[in-house]
Amino acid sequence: AKRKELIEAKNEADSLVYTTEKTLTEHEAKLDASLVESVKASLQGVRDAIEKDDLATLKAALEDLNKTSMKIGEAIYKQGNTTTDGADDKKEDKEDVHDAEFKDKKP
Repeated sequence: AKRKELIEAKNEADSLVYTTEKTLTEHEAKLDASLVESVKASLQGVRDAIEKDDLATLKAALEDLNKTSMKIGEAIYKQGNTTTDGADDKKEDKEDVHDAEFKDKKP
């Protein structure tokens, strides 16, 4: 049972490392340097824990990576909100919409 639990934890770790690295690569330029370093350290912690074959160490590393990867999501979400709000405001200013009635004249 312990072996199965370790294998499942390793699979979860591999998946989380992959998705976190992908997200980090896509958004690294937009993120604070200290957050990027923190995430990279957490990723390395999980990789090291996978090699050690110790379930407790792996679970602790996974929890740490989960927390730091959530911070990426929060940072991206905050940036997305400010960008979207600004874009919507600018778009509304440029549009010159006139309400008018339209009658279709048929010959």
